[in-house]
Amino acid sequence: MSRISFDADDVLLDHTEKFILWHNRVHGKRRNSFLRYEQFRYYDLSQVLRISPDEAWGRLTRFYESEEFAAISPRSGSQECVQRISSLGDHVVILTGRPTALREMTKACMRKYFPDIGQVLFAGELLPGPEKLKGLICKKRGIDLHIEDSLEQALDCSYYTGVALLNRPWNKSSTIQLPKNITRVDSWEEVYTLASKY
Repeated sequence: MSRISFDADDVLLDHTEKFILWHNRVHGKRRNSFLRYEQFRYYDLSQVLRISPDEAWGRLTRFYESEEFAAISPRSGSQECVQRISSLGDHVVILTGRPTALREMTKACMRKYFPDIGQVLFAGELLPGPEKLKGLICKKRGIDLHIEDSLEQALDCSYYTGVALLNRPWNKSSTIQLPKNITRVDSWEEVYTLASKY
């Protein structure tokens, strides 16, 4: 039996799409403030919005309190993929970088949309200090394959486990040579095929 972990936002859930809806409703009336998905060429929100990191964190915090965030939903095909992987007998967990203040909301969302998930792990709760990289958690929890959208997180996890890196605008622009145990994927079928090999 393999242990497979999924990131939550922008892997299983439509986080960026809902953030864009919220941002355009709240800030879109300002000149040049209307966002589109294609503009997310960076993982760092402050770079996307061209504002300070503190301002970006403030916007993200307000988004977490919004009706758009409350309406976050599964990305197309994600539920079926998790169910198929679980049916292989694999132990499936969520490994998220979300703030622990969102713990109950996150767990409720996962129970609602992904009942086959065994556990929800919060990187910020499991690691000391400001760094919330997931690689050591993968090592400590015996994760065989992690599904991720952040290039930085994927590289960190690759020291300890295999990684499926879902292609997103923010992880495509890098010229970094990926380690052999990071596989770029474009579809849930590719995720399932890779998971079935572990």
